[in-house]
Amino acid sequence: MRLAVSRFGIVTDSTSDIPPELAEEWDIHVVPCYINFGTESYLDQIEMSRSEFYERLASGQECPTTAAPPAGMFAEVYQRLLSTASGIISIHPPDQLSALRQAALNGWDLVEGPGERPFRALDAGQLSMGLGWIVVRAAQAARAGADMAAIEKLVADLRNRVHLLAALDTVRYLRRSGRVGWARGTIGKFLRLRPLLRIFQGRITSLGYTRTRASSIERLIVHLRQLGELESVTTIYTQIPEIVDQFHQRLGELQLPEPVLTVNVTPILGTHVGPGSVGFVAIQRQGRPAS
Repeated sequence: MRLAVSRFGIVTDSTSDIPPELAEEWDIHVVPCYINFGTESYLDQIEMSRSEFYERLASGQECPTTAAPPAGMFAEVYQRLLSTASGIISIHPPDQLSALRQAALNGWDLVEGPGERPFRALDAGQLSMGLGWIVVRAAQAARAGADMAAIEKLVADLRNRVHLLAALDTVRYLRRSGRVGWARGTIGKFLRLRPLLRIFQGRITSLGYTRTRASSIERLIVHLRQLGELESVTTIYTQIPEIVDQFHQRLGELQLPEPVLTVNVTPILGTHVGPGSVGFVAIQRQGRPAS
């Protein structure tokens, strides 16, 4: 039986990687970003699937780019939700890494007749399922009857407890994207090494480099242990499921919350990290200090 509908419309974008069934369960509205190959543009997961994207990326013939949805696309979603919702909460990636939250704000400016109904466009400080779980938790709180201030407080708290760590197969895609300063300086010297990165509170930082996939996975396990007691763990990867099997073998040695959800990362992020990446999103148990 479906639970009662929330009084707030909950909106995010496709960088959140929320599985469709989870978005449907919690009535989360996902605005798709754009994937560009040359002059051709595709709506993420609507006009181009993950498998189609990674096949085209692997061909090496074109360098894809990504773009935020136009403000009008957000406005259409907000306008539709306001026919039943008393307000809108829109949650997006860090402002340092994306223009999505600004596009959401611009979209609200285009909405007709919002009256006094509240609107918030929140910076989750995370990407992929780091963002996704924050959105899901906000939707759960909204359905349970939380007000706008309580949901804002929840998002701020989760920013301090949600960690994303990933091991990339190569630094080439990250360097080419130009989004991360420390990656741009690794031409030649680090090109054959596998970078490890961390996303926390809106910042991408380097955790160093490894030479083999096995050592990358081992380093991820070490960092996961250091986070202490966890509420949940989600495995993330780009396109090559065999890597997930290797990672899960090591995860099996840890006492982790069940189940461990596994998500193939959206092409919007895959453009910047490339195929063959693996990592995790972990939520520290409430009350632990931020790491």
